[in-house]
Amino acid sequence: MSPITTEAYVVHENNGPFELETVHYSDVGEHEMLIEAVAVSLCHTDIIASGGSFMMKPPMIPGHEGSGIGRCTELSLLSSSLSVQKGTRCITSVNICI
Repeated sequence: MSPITTEAYVVHENNGPFELETVHYSDVGEHEMLIEAVAVSLCHTDIIASGGSFMMKPPMIPGHEGSGIGRCTELSLLSSSLSVQKGTRCITSVNICI
């Protein structure tokens, strides 16, 4: 896979502003997948984390709840019983928000 360029809202410092920027990724790593976002939302967890006092700390790209389409070729997640292939519709979250 080639390098990826996209836009995202980034928080660079505790309680800093959410700034729209162009971001670059060198490639999708092992145990990662590329999802073409269709919809993403901010949760109270993102707002708290942007203050630097919860789970993640800035710099960060908030918005862990979303949906989209898998764009990697194939990825096995957590166990051999869960496989995500190119074109698979996906939702994203973390277990504290479900």
